[in-house]
Amino acid sequence: MGIAWHTFQQYHNRKNIGSTKIRVTNLLKYWPEAHLYQYGEKPDVMIFQKVYRTGDTFRSAAYTLPGEMGVPTILDICDADWLGIGAVTKSCYITETAQMVDAVVTSTEALAEFIRQLTDKPVVCIPDRFVIDEFPPIKQHTGKLKKVVWFGYHHNAEVLRYAIPTIERLKLDLTIISDQDPRLPLEYTYKGWDNKTAYQIIQSHDAAILPKGSRPQDRFKSNNRPVQAILCGLPVATDSDELEALSDASERSKIVLPLWQEYRRDYNVRRSVYQYDDLIYGILQNENRKCQ
Repeated sequence: MGIAWHTFQQYHNRKNIGSTKIRVTNLLKYWPEAHLYQYGEKPDVMIFQKVYRTGDTFRSAAYTLPGEMGVPTILDICDADWLGIGAVTKSCYITETAQMVDAVVTSTEALAEFIRQLTDKPVVCIPDRFVIDEFPPIKQHTGKLKKVVWFGYHHNAEVLRYAIPTIERLKLDLTIISDQDPRLPLEYTYKGWDNKTAYQIIQSHDAAILPKGSRPQDRFKSNNRPVQAILCGLPVATDSDELEALSDASERSKIVLPLWQEYRRDYNVRRSVYQYDDLIYGILQNENRKCQ
């Protein structure tokens, strides 16, 4: 059986897209039946990763491939692209797309609950998961809290503004790892994200500071950054109290170790492949019943 992924990265002709790596590339390492879509092919099952039925705002015509394949189709989403600026730049018709496909997969249960209001098709939450072997051995914490790191796309770094007083008061050295320098009004070291070195750079710090956002789309956000931080051996602080509680190395180790062991099991990307296999089997069984 051939399973083809048509990814956000392919559709927008871009490179090094984080969501495509997490939602697709990681899975392909352990999923021999799956591959990237090639124009004109007709696979047994088609999965669209953040590729929607679109309007006519910035393309010459509406994009309707999710409804025209003639094979079972799945929409895989990890962001509320129809909110905020994405509603304009992506022009994605989420309701129409959800009704076109045979199932929808989301990265969070909050996103799944929202999509279930739009369609009677199966909606399944398959969390963001990772290739565990890509992470370094667990960090051995020593000394007082000194170096903290934030990582993510630069347009999400605005949340750090609320943490500036605490970072300055505790005299912490901040590193930002991102696709672009967010140019925030505080002293920090900027490093560009590189898949080959990012986890080693993250682990060279004492803690990750990942404040929660307050935008409408933030309630749908995946926990993939806290998970990656823990898998690198770092505790995660979302506010001032949590950051101050990480002052001692013993406390940081106490927090990280049980989570590190749990996450290596629960966020192994092989689990996502198993979940997808179960979902596709159910869809094909349903298709067979329709044909009888």
